[in-house]
Amino acid sequence: MIHPTFSARTFKHILVPVWLLTYTYGAHIFHVLVNGVTGRMAGEYPKSFWKVFFLVVAIVIVAIIVLLLSSQNN
Repeated sequence: MIHPTFSARTFKHILVPVWLLTYTYGAHIFHVLVNGVTGRMAGEYPKSFWKVFFLVVAIVIVAIIVLLLSSQNN
């Protein structure tokens, strides 16, 4: 008769729900992966040139205002 003993049993893989999403925006195809347990997302998304441009302009304007105000106080 055989009496097996197991020691240091481990489980390396876990199965979680994962959602794969592919969508078309304009002429580009974007792929997104969503972890069903944590909700973390990975993938690409469309970036608006104008939103990025206006954000950079706003940051530059705020930086200039801060520099002007700090130079007037000195």
